[in-house]
Amino acid sequence: MRRMLLAAMAAFLLLASPALAGECTDGGAVTGPGFGYMLTAPSGWCFFFKDAGDADVRALLTPEKDDPASAPVSIRVRVVFRSDISLNDLWQAEINRFKKRHGDTYSADWGLDIPFARNFAARTLDLAAPALGPRATVAVAEQATVFVVLTYSADWADLHDWHRDTFRRFAKEFVIPMQ
Repeated sequence: MRRMLLAAMAAFLLLASPALAGECTDGGAVTGPGFGYMLTAPSGWCFFFKDAGDADVRALLTPEKDDPASAPVSIRVRVVFRSDISLNDLWQAEINRFKKRHGDTYSADWGLDIPFARNFAARTLDLAAPALGPRATVAVAEQATVFVVLTYSADWADLHDWHRDTFRRFAKEFVIPMQ
């Protein structure tokens, strides 16, 4: 009964949210079969329920002053079913996504794990184009039936460094699994 009530509340939040119209909001519920997360945008950031440029992205966060279609820094939230892909294939897909967008010359290094959703840790992979070019940090949290994939990207290295703590805090504190 409690799960049905939470699912109904999440559906209401999703359907009643002004974010469906592309407006900035403080957060919302990202739900699907067998999973549900409440997300809260960090201070100074906007939460949007979808990324118009990528149908797989369930939530997009950008700094408040930026247009979500062209923001130079963003956090994208995807949820991938564990039955659809192995963890190794998921990491390779993220590398391929970065290469497709920024070219074949890149570096990939394991980053610091981020405590996630109280009892878990998200493993991180830092991706970088040459010199001071684009940067991305991909955090993957393994949950019971899904992988939660948080991709933090910036158009240049200094911008990535500037918002890195905000991203880590978002992954640690602002993504809450619904029980």
